[in-house]
Amino acid sequence: MSFPRKLLLAVALILLCLAVLAATMPARAVTAWLMQKNAELSFENPSGTLWRGQAQQLRIRGVALGQLRWQISPMSLLGLSPAGHIALDGSQLTLDTDVQQLRDGSVKMSNFRAQMDASWLKPALGIPALTPTGQLKAQFALLEITQAGLPRRVIGELRWEDAGVRGLAQADLGGLLIQIASEPQLRGVISTLGANPPVQIDGFFALTGSAYEAEVKLRPNTDNKNILRALSYIGAPDDSSGAPLGSRHLLIQGQILLGASR
Repeated sequence: MSFPRKLLLAVALILLCLAVLAATMPARAVTAWLMQKNAELSFENPSGTLWRGQAQQLRIRGVALGQLRWQISPMSLLGLSPAGHIALDGSQLTLDTDVQQLRDGSVKMSNFRAQMDASWLKPALGIPALTPTGQLKAQFALLEITQAGLPRRVIGELRWEDAGVRGLAQADLGGLLIQIASEPQLRGVISTLGANPPVQIDGFFALTGSAYEAEVKLRPNTDNKNILRALSYIGAPDDSSGAPLGSRHLLIQGQILLGASR
């Protein structure tokens, strides 16, 4: 056998061994490496392999999110862009999406579906007296996250179903729809879900870099005392022409907080 053929055979055998090694690499080794790269991640009781595995509990910054399952396409590694499917199943959060890491380090998700408890909105809303209730349902055809962890491209919608608040006041507000597109700027249009809502809600949401802002007008369609009391804790009075009694104007501004990796 000639030297070139021996060399090619040796390379092929090495590649075959590496493929077998990767295919059988335990999930525990993979998750341990990820936790070394990012101290905010924690995987409990991982099982399976690099290509198909699960962890009984995924935690981020100590917050338990639920059971994580993943599947990676071996062929995607040939293009240096690992791709696969992940699913998360928790008591307050479920998520299912196709995912791909792009060469610039960003992450592209498609067919993204998620549902979570509306209480997750509380830090962003900045209304200490009230806790949001209901369910948030996200459905994105495309969601791209930069290597720094910021949304870059988003096409889809976010629904706040059975929207309400509890705390110093308790009321049902109806439903909310945010339709998001990122061409050329990431921006969302906020509107009311359903017919004859107890509160008419209109506004916009915008994200520039890590800074976000939202402006919303809330106009009651009822004289229900619980709803009017709840609205009194939201934003400032809206005294514009034609606004019914109890109308409010809410302006939200803030920064997306990103944790540092080590």
